Amino acid sequence: MYRTINHDTLGDITEKYSGCWITTEIELKEFGYKTFFEINTEGDIPSKENLDQICDIILNEKLYHTKVEKELFQQYIEYERPSYLEILDDERFTPILRIKDLPNIKQVSEIWSIITGMYEIVIYPDEPDLTFGFKTTFDNEHTFAVRYSNGKLYECMMD
Repeated sequence: MYRTINHDTLGDITEKYSGCWITTEIELKEFGYKTFFEINTEGDIPSKENLDQICDIILNEKLYHTKVEKELFQQYIEYERPSYLEILDDERFTPILRIKDLPNIKQVSEIWSIITGMYEIVIYPDEPDLTFGFKTTFDNEHTFAVRYSNGKLYECMMD
């Protein structure tokens, strides 16, 4: 039997399995997607801090969007694009990418041209404690993830 709790702002939050709770779908207009928040609690119901963190993301969405956008852009330009371009030239791999899937973007805001979707936003009880995950034009098997710990960047990578 799944448990459900109700929150004034977030509505129903349902336990998918022991210690993993999920909100109803929430529209994040700054990101341009609807998504779920997943809260991992190690068996307990979500804490007030967990729920406050979700509300903070929703209320300060523009701030989170700006932070995430900057991290994705930097990671893509410095690491991901160069790595994936190497694969294009490597004859050992069957080509599944095209150069147009890896645009040479110049502006931070252009990072959204390679983002095709958003996974749920995950809150964990330990580090990293917050993860934003995205689908991309250049890799449909991995998540372009930005992880935070106590509000500071923990890591940004293809996962």
